Amino acid sequence: MFDLDETLTAVMDCVDELRDNQAEPLGLPADPARAHALKRRIAGLLGEIASAGPTPGLREIARLRRGWILANNDDVKQDELAREVAQVRIRYPVDEGYTFDVGYLVNDEGLQGRMSRREARRYSGWIRTKHAAGEALIADMLSVDELNEQLPAAIRPDEAHMKQAVPPKAYHVYNAVRFAGEAGRAEHIANFWPEDEGSPPKGQKWTAIYANLYTQRFRTRAMPLMQRHGSLSDVAVLLALPDAQLDHHLICIIRGHELGHFAGPVPLRLTGYQGFEGIYPIVEELRADATWLFASSRSPKLIPDEAAWHDHMRVFWAEALRYINRDVHGRADSASMLAALNFMRARGAITTGTDLRMHFDFERMRPAIDDLVVRATHLIQRGERTRANAFFAEHGYDLDNRRAVAPDAFVERVLSQRHAEEHAMNISG
Repeated sequence: MFDLDETLTAVMDCVDELRDNQAEPLGLPADPARAHALKRRIAGLLGEIASAGPTPGLREIARLRRGWILANNDDVKQDELAREVAQVRIRYPVDEGYTFDVGYLVNDEGLQGRMSRREARRYSGWIRTKHAAGEALIADMLSVDELNEQLPAAIRPDEAHMKQAVPPKAYHVYNAVRFAGEAGRAEHIANFWPEDEGSPPKGQKWTAIYANLYTQRFRTRAMPLMQRHGSLSDVAVLLALPDAQLDHHLICIIRGHELGHFAGPVPLRLTGYQGFEGIYPIVEELRADATWLFASSRSPKLIPDEAAWHDHMRVFWAEALRYINRDVHGRADSASMLAALNFMRARGAITTGTDLRMHFDFERMRPAIDDLVVRATHLIQRGERTRANAFFAEHGYDLDNRRAVAPDAFVERVLSQRHAEEHAMNISG
């Protein structure tokens, strides 16, 4: 006799085994035969749900996702998968009452021509499960009102501005096992709904953060940079942090950054840049980061003590190296990180000596952050392009031409490592 709870428990057991068998950083199975067998087992269990599940919606989701898993095991031809995807657009409820989810999106050149170009934008697959600690952390995050009340008096919004702020979208935290497509990339750590399912960004929006993928990306992308460009003592501390603590800090950073966009007297705008055309996203990214940096030292429920805040700063600035290394020429978040890092260096909160490694002065960092959040907010609040250009130029970035300005030896070293690694990969490939 079919028992839904027992069947879901069996699915989750298989998911846990799949995760244990997933080699990093690429998310490929350590034992392909074992992965194949586990996926077949999950497909069989989903087939049982598709036949005997309690609701039509659950039965349809189970049927479609069973077909997807089989397709990734080469048991179903790609054409058959393409037809299923083209016929049904799946929505992902935030809380569907079950602890597992298997999803796919579409983005594969091989599917072009068999469905509309819009539907073929993305092709990606994963199984995701709730991350209990991450969900609890999101619940403990500051509200926009609480964050506004903590801001320095110079940029604290009045009651009228606070009422105009748009509430941040919902965040939910998962662990994920990646299968293919975009989800198979190490840097794929979140989905933004409903845009990522191909629907217009209308109605309720929410974000799915994949905590284990975020932490894996930090270890495989940020830590190599930190090991080359950070002080050896800070590197040792970061290497010793267990995954649960890294999860915590990284979730705080991504959610705190989002809160930063909505806080203060000038919350995020999508139109009406008032003379900031072409540069607004970069200045806004700086303001969001600065706002969270300010709030992070005043959020005891999230960062409970001074030692935890020091670790949080180590994680944040290691991530900053990854952003800067990625491409300051074409990405607003990378360019703003370069300006933020140079701002800290100008105030002695971060020093780079003859060893060309970052050294943190946490006593100086706190007042430097307080200054940064006020100055970054005023840049947008006053809307003076020349003032913004001057501020960024002072801190190593040309806003209008989107390039680093006269990078010193440390910045040049961070920027050049990416090109060296790409060159080495091309030679080895």
